[in-house]
Amino acid sequence: PEARPAAVSRFARGEAAGPGMGLGLPVVEEIATLFGGRLTLSDGAAGRGLLAQVALPALPRG
Repeated sequence: PEARPAAVSRFARGEAAGPGMGLGLPVVEEIATLFGGRLTLSDGAAGRGLLAQVALPALPRG
């Protein structure tokens, strides 16, 4: 839980970080926000890892 704010900081990388620049979740959060949605971070299955969920508003029908 204490690492969650860092997960959405640009260029932040976790302990088991592989290749990459640490931009994935910050980009996802920005896109979700631009579309009126949100990014939620919580513990992964069995308390391991990180679960990232994106919620976006539905388009009106019609």
